[in-house]
Amino acid sequence: MRDGLNAERVIYPYFAPEPVLSEEAARLGLWLLIQAFPAIPPEEFRILDVIRGQTFSIGTVELLGDEEENFRRRYSQALNERLALRAEYED
Repeated sequence: MRDGLNAERVIYPYFAPEPVLSEEAARLGLWLLIQAFPAIPPEEFRILDVIRGQTFSIGTVELLGDEEENFRRRYSQALNERLALRAEYED
């Protein structure tokens, strides 16, 4: 997409009313986009919280260097929770 200054941007829209997209979640999202699309310059990515009209970019959310570790920990927790719920529903 091109913005008002005719600069190309890659937009990831966030539509959920809850939870509010936190700066930490946006930071992880930006890190994931950068990892998934290495041919695109990181400064072109934007995460847009559509409902609240808030935009996140690496210019507004600083990457801290712990994103991969944080993502892997959260992803592992989500998988474990899914397995627990699956077992609960199968009983």
